[in-house]
Amino acid sequence: MINKAVWLFVFLISGMLTGCSGGGKTVSNTIFVNNSGQKITITPYVFGTVVNNDVIKVENFGRYIYTSSAHGVSSSGGSYGARVYVDSIVVSYGSSAIKVHYQKGVVSNNTKAYDYDNPKNLVNEKNYFFRIKETATKYIELEYQYNFTKEDYEDALK
Repeated sequence: MINKAVWLFVFLISGMLTGCSGGGKTVSNTIFVNNSGQKITITPYVFGTVVNNDVIKVENFGRYIYTSSAHGVSSSGGSYGARVYVDSIVVSYGSSAIKVHYQKGVVSNNTKAYDYDNPKNLVNEKNYFFRIKETATKYIELEYQYNFTKEDYEDALK
């Protein structure tokens, strides 16, 4: 798998060679795939307040696509965790378990939480499978995928 930095380099060079100038559009799709065995609710928080318009519900064995777009062509900052400014995200598995995902720099002794560097943290864009889906002179479509597993649910029960 070619990493994000290589794709960014290829994209920037191709833009320079084709005379790409200002304008354009970037579309970022974050796909949540739920194989946890439970319905999932993803709730973002800023300063302890729920960001209602960005709450996501994913049925068991379902998928949800969160789409955001921006003016200009860019290939960074596109995943749900990066596009929705949060200090934490709470993932609820049915009504029986939760797991908190903290932003970088948040210090806590919460045993029901993942710190930013944990490989399961939703806020950290490195924890998503990434690919550039489509590129054109003034358009780029990015795709980030995060998979919830039965092990994630079992971890949230602890």
